[in-house]
Amino acid sequence: MESRPVPVIVVFSHIIGLPIIRTLGKEGIPIVAVHYQNNEFSQYSKYVLRRYKMISPLIDEAKFIEELISLSGDYKGALLVPADDSAVIPLSKYKNKLATYFKVAVNDWEITNVCIEKQKTYELAKKLSIPCPQTAFCNSLEHLPELSKDFSFPFLLKPSQSHLFFRLFKKKAFVINNDDDLLFYSSLLNKFELSFVLQEIIPGPPSNGVNYNSYLINHVPVAEFTAQKIRIDPPFFGSPRVIVSQKIPEIIEPGRKLLAALNYEGFSCVEFKKDQRDQVYKLMEINARPNLSGALAVRAGINFPLIMYQHIVSGTILASNSFIENIYWIDLQKDLYRFFASRKIEGISFSDYIRPYKEKHIFAVLSLSDPGPFRHRTWILLKELLFRKT
Repeated sequence: MESRPVPVIVVFSHIIGLPIIRTLGKEGIPIVAVHYQNNEFSQYSKYVLRRYKMISPLIDEAKFIEELISLSGDYKGALLVPADDSAVIPLSKYKNKLATYFKVAVNDWEITNVCIEKQKTYELAKKLSIPCPQTAFCNSLEHLPELSKDFSFPFLLKPSQSHLFFRLFKKKAFVINNDDDLLFYSSLLNKFELSFVLQEIIPGPPSNGVNYNSYLINHVPVAEFTAQKIRIDPPFFGSPRVIVSQKIPEIIEPGRKLLAALNYEGFSCVEFKKDQRDQVYKLMEINARPNLSGALAVRAGINFPLIMYQHIVSGTILASNSFIENIYWIDLQKDLYRFFASRKIEGISFSDYIRPYKEKHIFAVLSLSDPGPFRHRTWILLKELLFRKT
């Protein structure tokens, strides 16, 4: 008798989880979606067999882990896959405990922590002589004025842990243009117990931002994929809303070097940005989890979710480094909104704006064969626009 496929539990059912749900669901693999809030639209995919709402680990980490373990009654031996930093952190911290009940697609905490904490990320890069932006770390806001003297305006004020900051402000960073900005944002942030980073702005358009995606087994990459950002949201300092598959050989060696030094296993997305002053790619961050534009690699020929599943569940290695270039990934809803809200500010011509739609592309959420996530996300975005505080 043929054995049933091992189920996959996707932890956090927002946009990052959707390519995992769809890609593995199409393979006939049972998908379970864990969400913290009802606005996590990926849970409405037709490939999701069961949905479970749990407390966010940002509220109560220990209770979240216990709620996850409670699923082992029905899904013992399932593959746990984090689809956000808020999920990867507790799964990594409690990996040994969770491994009693599940297969867990995360690295050990000492490795994950280096990726999460920017100070540790840049310290490692410095040891390896991998170029990074000028950066200073600040555990107390009272030291900001003194540290800022080493930076030229404008510079960025960002968190040491990005996911915590984004949850609060829906931004990746604040731009500090002058002393008044520094005072204002210092006052705003004073109530939050966060560590901060002061960082120079790497000059160059969003298209200077690139990703090195890979899957490592025994610290050796069995699959590699690179992509170039085209447009981001919000403009200038945000996450991709349009990205294209491109071969970018300059970032492969530093990406490999970083991950080898970490003894990293599994999937990661290492982000760089080319500095237009010296044409050198500078390290921005390491994502120790599936990335936002995960569907792009699959569309281009490298099926990272299936590579992960086969490796962890059955020990099978699906090596793949060949991919199709010039395929676009488009977050349709965000890109359409920005067409009306900020195209002129971004300085994008109409012909450049529509080019990705005319070329081979895949949408981040829209799928005619799986319309649920797009429908629910559209309703969520409309409510945000209609009821936004003025």
